[in-house]
Amino acid sequence: MATNERNGEYLLSIIEKHDPSLANKVRRHLEHFKELVRFEMKLRCLMTKVVEHIRNGGDQTEALLEEARLRRRLADVNFLRLTYTRRERDLECAMVRIHFRTSLSFHFLLRNIPSLKKI
Repeated sequence: MATNERNGEYLLSIIEKHDPSLANKVRRHLEHFKELVRFEMKLRCLMTKVVEHIRNGGDQTEALLEEARLRRRLADVNFLRLTYTRRERDLECAMVRIHFRTSLSFHFLLRNIPSLKKI
């Protein structure tokens, strides 16, 4: 497991303590994004094969139709990527709100404990 994945899991565990629903949303978002990346890679591989077929002088008509279809699918993937980016920003804002709330409550707690006021 990469360092980023370990750090991400650690952060998700912290978020899960405060808001399990948000942690589940983040996990689902990550899974959907991974699926989108896999799908995009498959489309790009198919596009490479079609372009090679066209360059090698294969059936132009069918290859051009397939290329147009793949370009439309890649445009759909780009639209989904933009949607996921917006959703990711929304989730980040929600995580920041959790952090802000816990920081404020911790600060309030420290200010109101008599033995800690002397520190």
